[in-house]
This record gives sequence, structure tokens and C-alpha cells, in this order.
Amino acid sequence: MDICSEWQWLIPSIVVVVGWCFVHITSKNRDIEAARRNLRAKYLIDAYRAISFTIQRKDLTIDEMSQLERACDEIHLFGNEEQIKNVHDIMANYFKDSLECRANKQIKLLDSIRSELRQLFKEDPKSLEKFTVLRLDRPAAK
Repeated sequence: MDICSEWQWLIPSIVVVVGWCFVHITSKNRDIEAARRNLRAKYLIDAYRAISFTIQRKDLTIDEMSQLERACDEIHLFGNEEQIKNVHDIMANYFKDSLECRANKQIKLLDSIRSELRQLFKEDPKSLEKFTVLRLDRPAAK
């Protein structure tokens, strides 16, 4: 058997194996990054909802307080530096600040989360409207 005929089969086989390994590793890294991004987005969305629900509410229920605490913890895990700083500011002065001051700090945090989520989903963060809050009075407990 001729050496050239052996190399004719060996070189393409090596190229195929190396190419497959490269594509596999690239695909795996892309999938891991997408899963990480989706997980981070999920937790930031949950935190966003919990914080936005508690803005300008005077009397929070125990469940609402727990959701707000959980949202702060999630931002500590998944938030960027600005969001973590905003959470620290909210937490440090939560009982000292007036309801309006606390709401302004929460809105600043929500704007940051909203902007980041829009970037994650490839939306234009500059097209955001000013955050507004709708709060309806709750009926008194009987």
C-alpha cells in the first residue's frame, strides 16, 4: 500500500475530528452563556416585579416584605455594581426615609434593572419612558 493513499484518508479524518471538536466546544460555551444570561434575566425580572409592587405602599404584608427582601438578595447575587449600590442605599435607610424618598430610590434601582434587561434582550434602553407608578387604594380589612 502506498503512503500517499494512507495520508489521503488520514488528513481529512483529522480535519473532521478537529472541526467537530471546535464546533462542539463553541456550541457548548454559547449554550452555557445563554443559560447564564437567561437565569440572570429571570432573577432580575423577579426582583423588578417585587420591588415595583412595593413602591409607595405604606403597609406591606409579611409576604410582600419577604418578596422585597428576596428581591434585594437576588440583586446582590445577579445585579451589577450600580444596582448593588442602590440596594445598599435602600436597605441602609429603609425605615429612616420618607415614603416618597424611598420610592425615588426604588425607581432609580428599577430604571437600572429595566435598562439592563432591555440590553440583555437586545432592545434599545434609551427608548424607555420615565417610570410611573399606579397605586390603587386597598379596601380596608373587615
